[in-house]
Amino acid sequence: MLRLAIAIALVLPPGGTFVDDTGSVHEPNIEAIAGAGITRGCNPPLNDRFCPEASVTRAEMATFLSRGLDLPPAEESYFGDDNGSIHEDNIDAVAAAGIVKGCDPPANTSFCPGRSITRAEMATMLARAFTYPLSTVDHFADDDASIHESAINAIADAGVTLGCNPPDNDEFCPGDPVTRGQMASFLTRALGLAPIRPPYVSYVLPRDVGATIGVGVIGPAPTVHVGSQTLDTDGAILENVIVDGCVTVTANDVTIRNVIINCGGYYPVKANEPGVQTGLSIHHSQINGLIDTKLFLLNGIRNVTIANNELVGGDDTVFADGDLDGFVFTRNYRRDPLGDSSSHLDGFQLGEFGVTTGDFEISFNYFDEIPDGIGVTDLIFATNYSEMHIDVIGNYISEHGWYTLRVYNEATMNVLGNTFAETVNWVALFNSPGPHWFECNKFTDGSDATSDHVAGSGGVIYGSCD
Repeated sequence: MLRLAIAIALVLPPGGTFVDDTGSVHEPNIEAIAGAGITRGCNPPLNDRFCPEASVTRAEMATFLSRGLDLPPAEESYFGDDNGSIHEDNIDAVAAAGIVKGCDPPANTSFCPGRSITRAEMATMLARAFTYPLSTVDHFADDDASIHESAINAIADAGVTLGCNPPDNDEFCPGDPVTRGQMASFLTRALGLAPIRPPYVSYVLPRDVGATIGVGVIGPAPTVHVGSQTLDTDGAILENVIVDGCVTVTANDVTIRNVIINCGGYYPVKANEPGVQTGLSIHHSQINGLIDTKLFLLNGIRNVTIANNELVGGDDTVFADGDLDGFVFTRNYRRDPLGDSSSHLDGFQLGEFGVTTGDFEISFNYFDEIPDGIGVTDLIFATNYSEMHIDVIGNYISEHGWYTLRVYNEATMNVLGNTFAETVNWVALFNSPGPHWFECNKFTDGSDATSDHVAGSGGVIYGSCD
């Protein structure tokens, strides 16, 4: 999930190589190593994700270095524990180049390919790979007992590392695992690559998500009809059917895909069992609701992904409370909500009845206009008991109610790279303390959304598209 950062580079589809590094301070460097052929992604064969927060294994680091340095193949196998690894040839190549010596000194007959590499170990690999001279400066206070201290100081002298505790940067965190995002920045600096800022795309259109949303994309459009479904077995999969009814989820790690749901009840998809569930994926489906229905009722379920769907009718899109960490709502087309002048229509109503926590991502969706004559409030309404962090990234947002994005209680929000219809009343109301982040948001005429379009008493940091 996104966190507040001063230098945020925006990738809006179809710009950028990967879909999951938007907002990362490492994104321009990730683009640099992708452009140089050093990385291909983390989810083959699609490879549209980079997994910037995942730890780098020793085997992966060997491959990154071998590609970056264009090392020749080795003539021998150096280690006994990497047989069968897709990284074995690159592990042998970096061993032959003297960059690695193994993980079990003094024998050094093992490489430990699946183990996460620490920042200190990475420093030694880089110092050997690029033959940096020894430093006369002790850059960091927390590596004095490390056998890697001289390498850490050498890469600091070379400008490859800046430290791990900005802005002071007097610590290196030698025992911490290296994330893939950090690795991209280390390699970009070491190789002298130019960071690449992906092109800014004004906003997502229905056609941008339309090629990959809804039924019929990942399998033939369903024709088999079934009634209401209760998914009560861990790992259950509901797919390739038309549900003439509603769906209740009471288990963990449930998947709904290539499904049409025609619900005449109040909640087309409901996951609100007492206690905390985890794991719900709803993708490439069409959810149809009636007037006064809330398309998704979620209470205390972590790691929910709602992606690449066509969502039609109903009033609220998501009504949610409880621990909802890991909520991702991305690349959906939300259209034709139903209601009348008395309707209380929110896109996302969060924290209405109970403490609601977790990281939320609402990204690259197309939120179509609200029909005339419907009583509405806002697209996002984090209300009475909200304590979550919400990232609102790269969406097209048509006219929605009073303040469009409204945040109360203890919730925080980052609003990055969205495009708003010119007819919105206010872009956002920040009435929680914050800090909130607001950067590179525009209207459909290309003009900037600024602090003049934001209300509330919360603390807001404003950035630009520069």
